[in-house]
Amino acid sequence: MQSLQPSHASPLATGPTLARLELRDNSQPAGLRQVEIQRRKILFERLCVGVLVKVAVPTSAYRGVLMSLVVTGTGNFLYRTQLLHQDPDLSVPLYDHPERATMEAHWRRWAQALGVPLLVERDPGCIESVSQKPAPTQAQPLRRTRALTRERRGAFARRRKTGRIALLGVHYSAAHEIIARN
Repeated sequence: MQSLQPSHASPLATGPTLARLELRDNSQPAGLRQVEIQRRKILFERLCVGVLVKVAVPTSAYRGVLMSLVVTGTGNFLYRTQLLHQDPDLSVPLYDHPERATMEAHWRRWAQALGVPLLVERDPGCIESVSQKPAPTQAQPLRRTRALTRERRGAFARRRKTGRIALLGVHYSAAHEIIARN
């Protein structure tokens, strides 16, 4: 099992990073891995045979936020939330707490922030879906600005002005043809 330093950062905090965790890596002796949770992806960083390895996994690859009941070595009960993935190495434990009400609020906030379903483990190994993906919050649509294309245009194209409607009425009615022919 991984040791966990619980994140007290709110999952609805502003900014791209929702939380940073440092987890023990069981595949490396005395190894640690850094986990950064963002709205669209989860970033893993660890030292593997002297090489720093970084992996980004999109949140859409996760099954959901799982809440389960765990018995500690002293016989006490803890509620645990984790971001569940098919690969156990990519699952991220989020928080452990003895009070159910606190954990339920935490569990729902994480699911809403990451846009993944709520999951419950009623019996060991039996995972049930409580709800589907929450409806995404209505984001402000991005406005297209000329600043995006300004760098791609040449200097002459950047200083050109738009045409005037008054000049559109000019035509040559006296001449039969404008094109010269021999």
